[in-house]
Amino acid sequence: MVIGRPCQRKDLANRTLRKARRIAFRIRVTALIVQVPLRSCSFHLLGGRLTSVLAGHSILPSEFPGSRPPESAKVMTARLRVATVSSLLLLIAIPTVGQSTSAPAARTEGDCPLAKSNPAGVPYSALVEITLLQTLADGTHIESKQQSTQVYHDSHGRLRQEFKQPFFGPTGKKEEFLRYIMITDPVACVTYNLDVSAHVARRHIYAPAEMNPAGPTTEPSNVAKQPAPPTTSEELRPKTSTERLGTDMIEGLAVEGKRFTTTYPAGSQGNDRAIVVTSESWRMSLEPKLVVLSKTSDPRAGETTDRLTNFQLGEPSPDLFQVPSDYQIQDPAKWPKS
Repeated sequence: MVIGRPCQRKDLANRTLRKARRIAFRIRVTALIVQVPLRSCSFHLLGGRLTSVLAGHSILPSEFPGSRPPESAKVMTARLRVATVSSLLLLIAIPTVGQSTSAPAARTEGDCPLAKSNPAGVPYSALVEITLLQTLADGTHIESKQQSTQVYHDSHGRLRQEFKQPFFGPTGKKEEFLRYIMITDPVACVTYNLDVSAHVARRHIYAPAEMNPAGPTTEPSNVAKQPAPPTTSEELRPKTSTERLGTDMIEGLAVEGKRFTTTYPAGSQGNDRAIVVTSESWRMSLEPKLVVLSKTSDPRAGETTDRLTNFQLGEPSPDLFQVPSDYQIQDPAKWPKS
């Protein structure tokens, strides 16, 4: 029995050393992953053996030769258990490190500034055509289609606009080509400008504060204030009157009309006589209350007509408000500089 005691002690020391190495490795790995400095934990090599000291106390049991007096064995064994359990708990928690940031809350239509100009409502599709009629000084009339826009609007307020530009082909025939597509999504609070020739979708994500006027700001005291623009005298200011035109049927839709007349007095724009600009607007009596016909007659530019045709009620396909899979999405930092 006397001869066997050194062997038992050596076996106990080896087991304890292996356990200490495992604990030290776990603590080191945990510290590296969670990036916690081990200010209260240090590791030492004593006599070719690895010893961990935690808060100034060895975590090896007192039976290890030369470690601690026998009376502190129970205390050190408890510390060993606490260190082991703590290391295991840290290792279990490691997969959750770096994932505590919650995903951004889903944006509601009321939180998005785009919803103000694109409110949810009656879904529809329509074609809007803009034409310009000009009369030259010799009496020649020139009528040209300026632009046509195919519009899709769903019940969530999402809007798709396909802008087409007319042109005269080689044979003199009038044709159209698709210039670009604009998708406005107040649900995701994002807009996409689709370049159909390059297959690029330029994206802009709106924050809740965007498109909202900021509060009053204080100008720096060292900035020289610009002089206020000169005020226009009352007799040179344009004057506008409004006239109701009653109801009518246009494109099979019940509409209500208004006429706006603006008069620019002589001398207000270098003109020797008054300039009169008239504008008529015919709006749907029922939802979605779109402008079906708008005419503006300006002697300086001609007569511009905006007409809504092919109006259909119904939910458009959801695919129309998604970026096609063969398009590359670019954020503002990657937009080409003009």
